[in-house]
Amino acid sequence: MGRARPTATTLGRAPRLALLAMWLAAWAVYAAYFQAQWVIGQRPIYFVTGDEPHYLVVATSLLRDRDLDVLNNYREEDYLSFYPYHLGDARDPEDMHAIYGRGGHLYSKHAIGLSLLLLPAFALGGHGAAKVLMMALTAALGVQLYLLARETTGHRGASLFAWVAVTFSPPLLLYADQLYPEVPGALLVVGGLRAATSARLTRAGALRAGAAIGLLPWFHLRYVPLAAVLALVALARCVTVAPRGRRASGAAWRVAPGAAGWLGWALA
Repeated sequence: MGRARPTATTLGRAPRLALLAMWLAAWAVYAAYFQAQWVIGQRPIYFVTGDEPHYLVVATSLLRDRDLDVLNNYREEDYLSFYPYHLGDARDPEDMHAIYGRGGHLYSKHAIGLSLLLLPAFALGGHGAAKVLMMALTAALGVQLYLLARETTGHRGASLFAWVAVTFSPPLLLYADQLYPEVPGALLVVGGLRAATSARLTRAGALRAGAAIGLLPWFHLRYVPLAAVLALVALARCVTVAPRGRRASGAAWRVAPGAAGWLGWALA
């Protein structure tokens, strides 16, 4: 007889400690790697550059002003605590990575999802805590990739090898402390794919798939096609696997969170 495909259930409760250990190990390696870079003087661990400070300016505006108008934050140089250099000419929207909206307010060109995700950590510990959170999310992405490989192949050894190869090498190793939407986007895609293709159709799994579909556009416009493909996969899985009497309810549980997320994104 062929080997049965593992599921989230058949992987069982016992491996949860192993998964936690994998996550903690990856997080510790990322922290040690970037701390070592700081110690040997190549760059400080809390260094932000590129688009990163602009995401933090949006988080600063949300935290201090309770709004998304970033003009005063650039004008008053609220970014100096995490970016001690000039960041955007307040007279030039393009230089601030921003555009003017209704009522003359200035809004960032960057999607708001990452800034919202970083907001709690940023409020508690500034940009350093935000980078620690990103390391934790990258470590979680590695574990999700392991689970996807295990559920797809049924082979624990090969899945562990894939986890090591992917988690501790570029691009994940280099993205681990970066404040960019790639890691959260990949985490949503992998988690949503696992939920959408699970051998067991559950309400919780449907909600996870729908949430991933709905949240993806909040992180970047380029994730809209991925969200659409994920939605098609989830609905196709529901139609082909669910009993006839449960197909409508199964589709609804998948569509509702995604539709709510897309509607909120479109109106934001």
